[in-house]
Amino acid sequence: MDLISQVKMADVMMKFLRGDMARLTPYPFTAGKPDFAPDGDPRLPRSTPEREGIPSGYLREFFRAADDGSFPPKLHSAAVLCHGKLVACVSREPYTAQLPHMTFSFGKTVVAMAVGLAAEEGLLSAEDKVVSFFPEKQPPLFRSPRMAAMTVRHLLTMTSGANFNEAGSEIERDWVRAFFFSDCSAMPGESFRYNSMNSYLLAAILCRVTEQTLVEYLTPRLFEPLGIGPVYWETCPMGIEKGGWGLYLRVTDMAKLGQLCLNGGVWEGRRVLPERWLAEMLTLSVDTGEEGMERYGYQLWGFPAPHSYQFNGVFGQYAVVLPEYDMVIASTGGDSGLFYNRILRAIDEYFGSGAPARFAAWRQGHPECGVSRLCRDPLREDRKALALLRDPWSEPEPEPGPLRRLASRLRAPAEPKRELPAAALRFCAAKDAQGSSGDGWYRLGRHTGSLLPFVLSGLTNNFAPPVSALRFFEEDGRFFVSFALGGEGEPSAGVVTLEAGTDGTFARGTAAVNGEPYAAAARASFRRDEDDRDVLLLDVCLLEAPCVRRFKIIRTGADSLYVRLYEFPGVMECAKMLLSLVGGEETPGTGWRQIGQDILSQKLMGRVKEIALPKAAAKKARR
Repeated sequence: MDLISQVKMADVMMKFLRGDMARLTPYPFTAGKPDFAPDGDPRLPRSTPEREGIPSGYLREFFRAADDGSFPPKLHSAAVLCHGKLVACVSREPYTAQLPHMTFSFGKTVVAMAVGLAAEEGLLSAEDKVVSFFPEKQPPLFRSPRMAAMTVRHLLTMTSGANFNEAGSEIERDWVRAFFFSDCSAMPGESFRYNSMNSYLLAAILCRVTEQTLVEYLTPRLFEPLGIGPVYWETCPMGIEKGGWGLYLRVTDMAKLGQLCLNGGVWEGRRVLPERWLAEMLTLSVDTGEEGMERYGYQLWGFPAPHSYQFNGVFGQYAVVLPEYDMVIASTGGDSGLFYNRILRAIDEYFGSGAPARFAAWRQGHPECGVSRLCRDPLREDRKALALLRDPWSEPEPEPGPLRRLASRLRAPAEPKRELPAAALRFCAAKDAQGSSGDGWYRLGRHTGSLLPFVLSGLTNNFAPPVSALRFFEEDGRFFVSFALGGEGEPSAGVVTLEAGTDGTFARGTAAVNGEPYAAAARASFRRDEDDRDVLLLDVCLLEAPCVRRFKIIRTGADSLYVRLYEFPGVMECAKMLLSLVGGEETPGTGWRQIGQDILSQKLMGRVKEIALPKAAAKKARR
């Protein structure tokens, strides 16, 4: 990181420590994400697990191992392909496989595919020098010999040694220029160091040589042949796709990309990826030192099973390709285990290196399955197990007797009457003795808590204003919560109103924040605390992201509340990610070590907790 960048980073950190989140980055947020329309057609041939040699009961047990059923869900959606057919596609409530989901670093592998397509067209090669694509972005006085030695292959294998990392994207407008001005910490090719800006620079190179955006280039060559789209990919302030993150895909689209690799680059008889390039991608020649992900190829990781590999995005966005079983397992999730977590461990245990022992143990309890190896011969259909697979986390209902079955057929279904719990009505606006209810808003004291979780804001640069007021109201037996956005003393940035389910289920809606729509689902649960006060736990799930915002709201008086905000994945994971990006142990001798990194880290950790876990008192406004 050069001196100018260090000064910019210091300015960002000071704003962060002061809680000036709205002006944290030197460039404004630009809304771009569309309001995605649900799409229930995966455009894949379908089959049942038994026809492809997998017992449905075994597959159900796998899903339950990948997600233990607690809240918030670790696994949002999953798609399983076997022999090229979709045998299972499941989602944890309230998530759905019909909506695109943030895929984080999963997009890196898609960038590598794009590089291969451009190489096949003669637009570049893996041996090209990176500086040759952007001569106008080089420092005018000092030309680094390390930067001059960097090739496209070094970017692909994460061995560039580049200093400019994800934190730099928060302080610079021109990421390409900043990449070259930041130099390298080691000679390219010496060692593996994971850095999303390598993938971004590949995206920038592709935009330069193709004279198109990355999505425009890939749509006719990759996305349309596979039936994927329309595709949204977040861009940098200069309009270039972020490459290393920012790609939204449905879980079945993620599975298709894995299947394309399993097919050797061929889709429905048409060659999509060059065979030679795919072989290079899958060489996995770089040693990473990461648990369960020890080898790295061209923007994709190895996996602990024979000949297997994975597309990997943080928090559970995966496509694991398992050639031994002719299988692809794709997932979206919100697991706090970052890169290698419960979901990947379950895939490895049930269909990876642990599969022989796990399946042998399962067969002992299910001798009727009649098969000794997975994904080989078709099995007898098991309708009951297949029905349970539709929602692996529900418990089977007891079989009703003949009289109950007859009664249920004769009884006409009654229209359920909507009725809110009494506790919900106590939160709703009510008239006082004089007949005035004010405006029903509870005004919050000063705090930094946004409707969007902190980690989501940091990834998208959408640092929304704090929630300045809350209002609860009932309409036709339904419970609604309104959030006024804008800090104390600041002009309002708008109001978001969401319905919240009160019967244990979620109600879906849309939260528009800074002009960008987020599909959301909210649930309200009520209880009494140890002081016999009403407590509302309001969970807001962002359905296209790994993040959940929770409001814990306590009625402390007739006109007063105490509000505390939480987010999932939790504050420690957010802090870990933040500190790894502003220097940490990976970049010795740079910026923050020189100004006392230990002290700064402690302050940052404390500040992250304050921002991610804010609290505030609230008073009801009066006319």
